[in-house]
Amino acid sequence: MKVVSRLLLTITVFSTLTIGSEAQRTANPLYEPPDPEPLDAARAAAWDTVGPGLHGTIGSVDHRYPRNLVPRGGSRMIGWTSGWRGERINAQLVLWTAEDVGQVRIEVPDRFEEIGRPPDKGGSTLPRSCLRAEFVRYTLGDGGLYADIIDHATRLDIPARSVRPVWIRIDIPADAEPAFYQIPVFVRDEGGEVIPFTFKVEVLDQVLPEPSEWEFHLDLWQNPYAVARYHHVELWSPEHFALLEPHLNMLLEAGQKVLTTTILHQPWGTQTYDPYDSMVGWIRRADGAWRWDFSIFDRYVEFATGIGFDGAINCYSVVPWTNRIDYLDEASGERRRDGSTGWCWRWMNARPTRCSLPSN
Repeated sequence: MKVVSRLLLTITVFSTLTIGSEAQRTANPLYEPPDPEPLDAARAAAWDTVGPGLHGTIGSVDHRYPRNLVPRGGSRMIGWTSGWRGERINAQLVLWTAEDVGQVRIEVPDRFEEIGRPPDKGGSTLPRSCLRAEFVRYTLGDGGLYADIIDHATRLDIPARSVRPVWIRIDIPADAEPAFYQIPVFVRDEGGEVIPFTFKVEVLDQVLPEPSEWEFHLDLWQNPYAVARYHHVELWSPEHFALLEPHLNMLLEAGQKVLTTTILHQPWGTQTYDPYDSMVGWIRRADGAWRWDFSIFDRYVEFATGIGFDGAINCYSVVPWTNRIDYLDEASGERRRDGSTGWCWRWMNARPTRCSLPSN
């Protein structure tokens, strides 16, 4: 049975755990671009006042820290926060150094204990798996360099006169006991220097429902073509689907309700860096009749359904951006473009076999 027949189809116009292996060295990412803004005299003078070694503080989750600017406000090593059971809490560490520091990584203990009541006295614990700590990578945007990308590198070098944020994610288990917990996080470099941070987390008695039960309608568009291009894999290959799965799972964890699909070539023109292609093949047969190949569409929807997407499917778009369709001319084997108005009727004539369109 084709998956479309099972889903509502909406068609719209628009010890300690070291996070990182001891045996493997990871260099500072060469793919991170240089800062287009040169280090001016004032910033250089600020770096001259920084002492030796690695420095750090608990920063704000609402601030992006420039890579070549010494963070202000000194060092804050203890942070207080609270959350419901089942809720995700975020925090941000900020590291900086005036000299090269090698192989920085994050370490956490095997478990996180209740404050003032150890486990042997009946105290509760949180598993270490509830915490993830990942470096934040810089990328170019709007002519500048911005801390924006969560990096999966488990350790890296921090070059002299630079800043490196670390994004902390704490997923409070839904069955956690309401209590105050202490969560230590250690930053260590290859020279053995350690910076200790502590988060004191109050787990409240309320329970946040599973994301699939949230009523908020979240619809963040997905672009599987960008994933294939970035990772240099063939579209719709097993490698491509394997790379897509964690992206889609992250959306589901945030409460995503809608799957993005495309039924025309470049439905928005070339407004995105990675243009969208069509998941539906438009084919004009040698006798002039039309047929549509839904095989990629079906594979993608079945894949997404299998990992938890069970709601609406947005199909972009009945009306393409340029009022033209791209299709394969079966007689010549060439790809062609049709800008006439007749293509609309061809599509409408095909719809009863695949989906249900509103009558107005």
